[in-house]
Order: sequence, then structure tokens, then C-alpha cells
Amino acid sequence: MWRHDAIPALFASGAVRMYEDLDSSHGLSPDILPFLVAGAFSEDGPDRDAYLRVKSLLADRGASS
Repeated sequence: MWRHDAIPALFASGAVRMYEDLDSSHGLSPDILPFLVAGAFSEDGPDRDAYLRVKSLLADRGASS
């Protein structure tokens, strides 16, 4: 069982860690954020591939802070 008020903090901390890893100040669409957060902390699979692609695209475009 989860306390309903604990869920936003759980998801927010993952997003914060992902943005720190991306080293980007650019916001990403909330539609894809859970997928990318999962990819940021997984070892392999399609979510990891997508995350690494986004990270590469942001770096290639000079989107880092």
C-alpha cells in the first residue's frame, strides 16, 4: 500500500535525478517523462535506448546548461 501523498514525491525525485543526468535545463514533455525516467535508471531495453537517444540529441544540440 502506498500513501497517496507519497506518490508525487516518488516520481518527482526520479525526474530530478534524470534531469541532473541529462545536464539540461530544457523541459521535456510530460507525456514521455515517465518513460524516460524509467530509461534513465534501467540497464537495457527500449526505454533505456530511448533515454540515451534523447540524451545524445540534447548534447548534440548544445542543450546542456
